[in-house]
Amino acid sequence: MKLMKDWIKDHLVPLDACKSAIRKAERFDSSQEAWNQWEDGSEMLWLLDRSPYDRLKMIRCVCEIAEHTLHLYESKFPNDDRPRKAIEAARLVAEIDSQETRAAAAAACAAAYAAAYAAAYAARAAFAAADADSSDSENKWQCDCIRRYFPEFPLS
Repeated sequence: MKLMKDWIKDHLVPLDACKSAIRKAERFDSSQEAWNQWEDGSEMLWLLDRSPYDRLKMIRCVCEIAEHTLHLYESKFPNDDRPRKAIEAARLVAEIDSQETRAAAAAACAAAYAAAYAAAYAARAAFAAADADSSDSENKWQCDCIRRYFPEFPLS
């Protein structure tokens, strides 16, 4: 029986990561190596969401991902501006720098973050349905975008 690497036991198992992610993680000798080479943006966001992270930086990252593919959503649903408005609201909240304003905007932030997050995944699904190569390219772009905001493995 293969022994599980310490970084996986220490970081992924306690979070109840899925078996397929743990199998993928076994290819890497360290958490940072895995983070640098991981090829699934949704799994990276899953991990970030379960780690101590800068919430405003996460909102900016998710907004960038959502904006990158928003045109796909809007071409399919031209009369639905909710994702665009949610992204705009999330960006506005992410720019607020006072503790008082952040607290007052907490509900709006949560809704905007959720909507921006959903828009990013909806667009990625549209890529997947349209063209596997485009989907792979979009996923790679999303992983690279996440690493621009969070270059270090989030649980180290």
